[in-house]
Amino acid sequence: GNPISQPVKLALNCASVFTSIRLRNVRCWKDQTIDLRPLTVFVGANASGKTTILNAIHYMRHFGDATLFDLFRTRRRDELSPAQFLRDGESSIEIELQGQASDGLFIITLKASRTPEQDFAFQINWDLPTGRYKYRIGRDGYEIDPLPWSKDQPSHPSLLEVWSTTFLHLDARVLASASYSSAIAPEMEFDGSGLASKLAYMKQEHNLEFVEIQEALRKIVPAVREIRLPREKVFREEVRSISVDGNV
Repeated sequence: GNPISQPVKLALNCASVFTSIRLRNVRCWKDQTIDLRPLTVFVGANASGKTTILNAIHYMRHFGDATLFDLFRTRRRDELSPAQFLRDGESSIEIELQGQASDGLFIITLKASRTPEQDFAFQINWDLPTGRYKYRIGRDGYEIDPLPWSKDQPSHPSLLEVWSTTFLHLDARVLASASYSSAIAPEMEFDGSGLASKLAYMKQEHNLEFVEIQEALRKIVPAVREIRLPREKVFREEVRSISVDGNV
């Protein structure tokens, strides 16, 4: 069956939170509104729609920053197509995300329908504390009425607070795997890859923060004594090109 959304009551001081998301024709969800809290736990069987909810929230953040104005003039148009969410047998999709910012309530609604050319026509509505805005995108271009925020701004002030969230879909096997990074300051990916490189970097360059992580882990798993980071062989492929007289 469908997963259960269980709001958990905590003494959290969260000025900006998502309060609900509505999914219509989104994969396994025909038409469902899900209430959200500062901490919400989804419980359900595999393939019951838990990850779809998180993916939909993550997807909607693309329509809350300044890159919105360039989405459909770059290759990101295909990457952000709602086709990835469309329920089998349907031709339209709707995702509505509601939240509470420090200056009031906001609602962002995405409506998209498949065109005869197998493309998508979009309408994005923002209901923000400062007013209502619309953004329509079709094969003939786009129309914004009125402009919700300047291109020089990363986002509308009401949305900046909530878009600071991070999407994680951690995989235990990936978290435990060896990793290699040539970056000066390695980063962990959303699925947990690169964790070993990140921890090794922190232990060497930011040991105080590393110790804090270790202590926090002990509180959750008392049997943990320390985080060890033994060296491991990691194989990688490198391709080098040599240019001679302009020919590669």
